[in-house]
Amino acid sequence: MPAALPAEGTDDVHVGAPAGDPGSATDPGAGTGEAADRVYAATYAAGILRSDDGGATWDDWSRGLPRGPVWDVAAPAVLGGRVLVASENGAFERDAEGDGAWARLGTGLPDAAVRTLVITDGGDVLAGLETRGVWRLPRGEDAWLRVGLDGRSVLSLAAVRADGRTLLAATERKGLWRSTDAGRTWKRVAGTRTSASVAFDPVTATAILATGSSVAASTDGGSTWRASSAGLPAADPGAAWRRSATRVAPAEGGGFVLTTLGGTYVARPEDAP
Repeated sequence: MPAALPAEGTDDVHVGAPAGDPGSATDPGAGTGEAADRVYAATYAAGILRSDDGGATWDDWSRGLPRGPVWDVAAPAVLGGRVLVASENGAFERDAEGDGAWARLGTGLPDAAVRTLVITDGGDVLAGLETRGVWRLPRGEDAWLRVGLDGRSVLSLAAVRADGRTLLAATERKGLWRSTDAGRTWKRVAGTRTSASVAFDPVTATAILATGSSVAASTDGGSTWRASSAGLPAADPGAAWRRSATRVAPAEGGGFVLTTLGGTYVARPEDAP
């Protein structure tokens, strides 16, 4: 039976969330009518949820998925209507239609929590793992390939759409890393003393890095960064914790959705750095 999204014990993470519903992921392969209002929510304690009415009501969509936190969800049209999730128990896939169950995505991925999944323009899947770095599943293949950043926990990934070869990887306390050769080599481009999240908006050709109370922007594919406050209210010294960022993602139509402990904010293209 449809139910409201849990108010507690939920850590929503998302890919391509619309500005009006920043706690979920859209299905880019959806058409019109009911399917156009389909969104997904990855949660810490309630598995994966799906809504067919734009988030007004939610159904449990976790059948076949091992119990544990779900960290990320992607519903790319390029993968033929399959929904992908990054979870504490690995990477899984499921057909967006029908009554099927979740199945493991590919073979050969290390036994570690998968914290993020990103789909490149060419259809490859990139995965960020805890303590095991970045892995790639080439489009049309079944075996995961090691990419790099071994020994680091990769919490967030972004594929810069300008050339398809530039990747950004935000790690837990080990900095933000950049690759310009599809992951063969990496260079540290920013410090992250806490957990971090990175996203790229192809509309504005801007990347955003959120780490703790700091938000930075890059307009050169992640090579250089500057402090950013676009779309954010003035800082309140008496409640600094409210500005602590937990997640950044591209917004539908351009810009970014930034989730903080004190609320969720949207920067539209005209406001984006």
